[in-house]
Amino acid sequence: MKTWDLNYINKLKKHIENKIYILHGTDKDKEKNLRQTLSSISYVIDSSKPVLKFCFPRKESALECLSDDAFIFEKFGHLCNYLRILQDMHLKYEILYPNKKKIHFTDKQLLQISNRFYAKVGGFLSKKYQTIAGRFYKTLSISEYNMFYEPLNQTLPIHNSNLSFISIYKNNGIEDVIALIHEAGHSISALYNINILDDDNRYAFAEIETMFLELLTFDYLETSEKYRIESVKLRLHYLRDILYSANTLCLKLDILNEFNPLERYGIPPIIYYLKNVLNLNKSVINNVLYDSTSALFNYEISFLIALELYYIYHEDKEKALNMLEKIVKCKFDSSMEYEKYIISLGIIPGEHLEEYIIDCFAYTQKGISVYEKTIQHR
Repeated sequence: MKTWDLNYINKLKKHIENKIYILHGTDKDKEKNLRQTLSSISYVIDSSKPVLKFCFPRKESALECLSDDAFIFEKFGHLCNYLRILQDMHLKYEILYPNKKKIHFTDKQLLQISNRFYAKVGGFLSKKYQTIAGRFYKTLSISEYNMFYEPLNQTLPIHNSNLSFISIYKNNGIEDVIALIHEAGHSISALYNINILDDDNRYAFAEIETMFLELLTFDYLETSEKYRIESVKLRLHYLRDILYSANTLCLKLDILNEFNPLERYGIPPIIYYLKNVLNLNKSVINNVLYDSTSALFNYEISFLIALELYYIYHEDKEKALNMLEKIVKCKFDSSMEYEKYIISLGIIPGEHLEEYIIDCFAYTQKGISVYEKTIQHR
């Protein structure tokens, strides 16, 4: 098991505390920034203690969840049309979960695959990854699977710095490779754009670079006879999740439009509508009522943009990496400005979505019998 260097983190904390002590009362703005930095360091320290699976927080009521959803949709309403593009594909194609095999990667194996992958990707990603990897001895934590702990892969930035800490919890599958490469992508972004991971205006686009890297990782793993089958399975698994989540979000939108204001109607007529008008089963209804929009929305929008970069990359590698670098570096004061800038680069979110789904059919036709009925036309 690989862990963060807690001595290093505690020394960093002490250093910031001393700076705050010296500065106290002389410069309020600097002191405020330092306290934010201190808070982020403390959060990293707290996160070094795994969360027990059985320590569940209070579950919000369906009405509370839908109210939270409404806040996200109102703030990012200009992006909701992209969800409909994904929903259309969910309704057109059926993707079933293929059974995945367990693969145990040692820490060394995960790092070797990640190192080789980033060396192959090229451009600024390869260059900046070397900086990230050079810090792994103190900033990377890889934990073995533990049935008693809630696994949470995350990148935790230190405020007002380009330093971040990565936490990976193994699931004993190809997803462990994806997780490390994904989180390293966030750390690379933090090198380029300080506080990028805390930028609320960029929330809907926060996963562009990481989901782009995931798509390239699938390509990379599928060149290996050893990992090809499991990589294809996970590619399909992730695609299904994206389309299913988009449908869930769109159903939430339909509810919020149909039953407005929520407080006037309450939950019973909403459940009746979902069950008897839309003919949804109990599992889907629970997802619509209780899944968090804030936990899903950014992955949906980011995926559509990452997918376009992925297709550009296969046509012109340098062009795609240059576009991605510009996206990582840019900083705007609103989500709408981020959207306009990305489109100005020549990216049309969703343009190649159906092509990608059809391409996934090709993966099922390479003599691997387990995939013969994985994807079916409705």
